[in-house]
Amino acid sequence: MHLRSSHIMIFDPLNPRLMTNPTEDELQDFLILCVCVAGKKASVQRQKVTDLLSQRNGLAPFDYLKKLGPSLEARLKEVRIGQYRRITKTFQWLASNAPDLTKCTLDEIEQIPGIGPKTSRFFMLYARNQVVAVLDRHVMRWLNRLGYKDAPLLTPLKKDYPKWEKIFLEEAEKRKISPLELDAEVWLQGMRKTT
Repeated sequence: MHLRSSHIMIFDPLNPRLMTNPTEDELQDFLILCVCVAGKKASVQRQKVTDLLSQRNGLAPFDYLKKLGPSLEARLKEVRIGQYRRITKTFQWLASNAPDLTKCTLDEIEQIPGIGPKTSRFFMLYARNQVVAVLDRHVMRWLNRLGYKDAPLLTPLKKDYPKWEKIFLEEAEKRKISPLELDAEVWLQGMRKTT
């Protein structure tokens, strides 16, 4: 296990932006957040991840998950992360098999148990500035309002993801902004409508 700074990266879901020169610890923290946010309210989950990692005492986030060992699920329940079976399985895998988050590909992230297209793209867009689309309900409803009436109102199925990702990326290009900028703009608009 490696001892690291006790600093925990704070990704602010209410002010999403590209991470600049993230450390390995920050990338690990952010991937943990990406896993926990799936299907949940980002601002609530951000605090729960902060609480989860608050006792890591200088360990790298994945090393801390490994140290928790059999008590990992109990710790997740203690901080009320939710989706315990899925997240425990994903975190156990990350604790033993994590790829180099500074160099890994989108496909490598998607090979992690419990991570699908939306979660992998959330990580790659905000941590690595990859040209991808995070197709959450806000984006899909936005596309529907733009006139794509066959757009599902929730995250598309894995088989349909490439079609809708291509459409979103074309919309970003039409507006002459990056996918990250369009994602943040649409997401914040959607958050204002739900609050």
